Amino acid sequence: MRHPYLIRLDEQEDWLDVHHDIDPHTGDLIEDQHDILWPEGPDQLYEFNDSHFYLSTTYHEHITGWETFFIHKGKMDLCARGKVATAEAGDVIFIPPYTSHKMTMLTKPVVWNGLFHGIGLLTTMNNWALILKTNPTLLDDPEVKANYLGNKNNILRENPHYETRVSKSELHEIRPYDRPFDVFDFPGVSMRQYTGRWENNGKTELWLAELKKGFKAGYLINNPNVDLFYIIEGEVGFNVAGEVFTAGPRCLVKIPHYAPRSFEAFSDAKMYDAGGATHWLDLFGDMMSLKMMSPDLYQDKAYVRNIFKRNECYSESAVYDGRELL
Repeated sequence: MRHPYLIRLDEQEDWLDVHHDIDPHTGDLIEDQHDILWPEGPDQLYEFNDSHFYLSTTYHEHITGWETFFIHKGKMDLCARGKVATAEAGDVIFIPPYTSHKMTMLTKPVVWNGLFHGIGLLTTMNNWALILKTNPTLLDDPEVKANYLGNKNNILRENPHYETRVSKSELHEIRPYDRPFDVFDFPGVSMRQYTGRWENNGKTELWLAELKKGFKAGYLINNPNVDLFYIIEGEVGFNVAGEVFTAGPRCLVKIPHYAPRSFEAFSDAKMYDAGGATHWLDLFGDMMSLKMMSPDLYQDKAYVRNIFKRNECYSESAVYDGRELL
């Protein structure tokens, strides 16, 4: 039975569905995709899958929808806007709308986790799987296939007549671990930013929290945020609405609105804030300005609490090495 909050990406019982995408002409396996989370709300947030990819994708772009890929294993060439660079395990790939792109696997399989909003990718994949199961010859017709793939949100492009090889640092869509936008260090935790709200239609931003063993965080009881945490290293203990559990590498923790929550790093750990509800960059900027320019207000807990709330942060406590940080 699937846990109410913990999702283990390597355990089939935690998947919603699984698709084996087979090339109908060669019989070659294109992709094994595991559906993990369905999109929610008008902005189609939190959509998440686990893909094991063997062959190349088509060259295409999306009119709407934002794609974030966490590469867990292997290497691939990403071609975006005619430029090609190699992405590998540990890198993040970010694809906004109107960015022509394709992926060519250099090792097989390449394992990545996809986080999406505003795109409804799993619905498209489920429809595709249904066609392959019930009427596979339908897609033998190039026009039908093009019409299906080239739906109102998916534009097929001709393969670029040139592909300029560049370094990762020159391809903005690849976000290596050692090239965050910003880093903010605090006792027991370092926050590293990899996508910004300005490039996510204002809906989300992606941060990696590097936690030291023993770091603890608690949240206000009336927390309206949905939190989605993705642990990639170490072990983190959670208490969600009285349910106590531990999340390790390749685990998601999805916490609904208003559920009481807290966590503690049981070891040094790396954990993405994949839900992206909190305006971390604005919060850190506000707090740094307050500390430097209005030190009296910086010590005013009520004033600081209002700054936290206006930036959608409902953390109530943070403790490391016996020291209260909030």
